[in-house]
Order: sequence, then structure tokens, then C-alpha cells
Amino acid sequence: MIKDHGSFTGIRIGLSTIKAFCDVTNKPCVGVTSLEGFAYKLFDITDAQRAPLQYICSLVNANHGNAYCGIFKFYNGKLTQTHDYFFDSIDNILEFVNNLEKNIFFTGNCRIILNDMIESDKMQINPNVIISAKDIARCAFDKFCAGDYGDSNLLTPLYLKKSSAESNGIN
Repeated sequence: MIKDHGSFTGIRIGLSTIKAFCDVTNKPCVGVTSLEGFAYKLFDITDAQRAPLQYICSLVNANHGNAYCGIFKFYNGKLTQTHDYFFDSIDNILEFVNNLEKNIFFTGNCRIILNDMIESDKMQINPNVIISAKDIARCAFDKFCAGDYGDSNLLTPLYLKKSSAESNGIN
């Protein structure tokens, strides 16, 4: 069995580092989730002026048939989160997005799993599954321009699932 060890620790270390940089330089910070980064991967593919109501479902593989999910759409050239982030089985996520009634673009690192599961004509999969610095920077810039930034105290980790220690009752 393969486990993804260290992701909780890696997130905490990364956030602590950027918070320290912001505090020392007295600069504001902007938080960007990987789910947002994957959605920005589609910024050039889903023309916001041509199809503003098409949904983007960003998925990050959580193993064992589960995924972390974010639902977005581009509206007036800006990414808008339409639903709260959540963690669930791929089957439940597909059932949920199938009820959104618009075309859905999937992005993220669950492409191989999704290829076998998607049967609907209204669902498409983005073949490019790597978040680039450009995607993260574009998202951060848009958030900054919209005033969605602040001091380092506002930057907190977003855990959609309990850590192994929390799941096992270890504090």
C-alpha cells in the first residue's frame, strides 16, 4: 500500500516560511489552493466571454477512490468558487457535478481514474494535469487585484481531511 506521507507537514512548513517572509518584509500575502491552481490551468481553454457558465471541477487524488474537490466557473474573466471545497469519493463527486446542469471541465490529478468513469457528453477532462507557477501567479494576482489579501495571520492551511494522527486519536 502506497501512502502520501508528509503532505500535512509540508503544507505547515511552506505556510510558516511564507508567513515569516511576509512578516519580516511587512508585505501582504495571498493564499492560493492547489484546487484553484488546477482551475486556472483552464483559464485559456475555457473562454470566459464565450462560455461563462461552464463549471470547472478541480480534483486532487486522495487515494482509495477519494478526491479533494473544488467547483469553480470563470465569470467576466475571473475565477469564482461556486461551492465549498469538499472531500468525498470520486463516485459521489461525479454524482454531485452531474446535477450542476451545465458543461463541466475536470482538471487535477485524477485524470486516469476519471477516464474510465465519465460517460456524460457534458463532461470533459483537461489532459494537462500539472499546475505551473504561471497558474498560481495568475490566481494570486487576480486575488490581489480584487483585494483578497492581508497580513500573514490570515494565511491558514486548508485541510479537507483529517491528518493520520487526528484520525487515530493522537493529538
